[in-house]
Amino acid sequence: MSAKQITYGNIDPKASSMIIVGLTLAILIACLDGTIVSTCGATIASELNGTALYSWMITAYMLCETVMIPISGKLSDLYGRKPVFIVGLALFIVGSLLADMLASMEMMIACRALQGLGGGILIPMATATVADLYEPAKRARMQGKLGAVFGIGMGLGPVLGGYITEYISWHWIFYINLPMAMILPDSEFCGPYGAKIS
Repeated sequence: MSAKQITYGNIDPKASSMIIVGLTLAILIACLDGTIVSTCGATIASELNGTALYSWMITAYMLCETVMIPISGKLSDLYGRKPVFIVGLALFIVGSLLADMLASMEMMIACRALQGLGGGILIPMATATVADLYEPAKRARMQGKLGAVFGIGMGLGPVLGGYITEYISWHWIFYINLPMAMILPDSEFCGPYGAKIS
């Protein structure tokens, strides 16, 4: 017997709030990663002897993210939010891990592209799930909150990237994604309620 589908009409409000917290975190890490390289890219490119390819570290992420957003939205309508979200999270984590381990500019760009594919899945999953969890009268307010997180992530990325590069090491711009991303599989979105969200 299939599990009962959870919607805004039958979900516990506390559970929907916890799901939104997890999805907000997903948006935050995806947005941070989109801009965090902008202030430390020159340092990375210099160390990897790839100054000529410097701009592609940022472009690869943004391009793949932009392409993936409409595709992942459609896939989630067909196969459900949770499975698509898990794929996006996996791509993002693998891209973050490999970006620090590989020692060439070409591989760095490939890893940034992989992160972008993951980020392009995480962002629309959050916005689409709002429609599942909240009645029409409340959706605009929740979308506004997610939009604010998006803006904070985009603005905080360059500042955080510059600080980490200056006072720690550029390698940590990828490591900081991992603790946040590891929390998400245990969130309500991927738990018992998430399993039933369409």
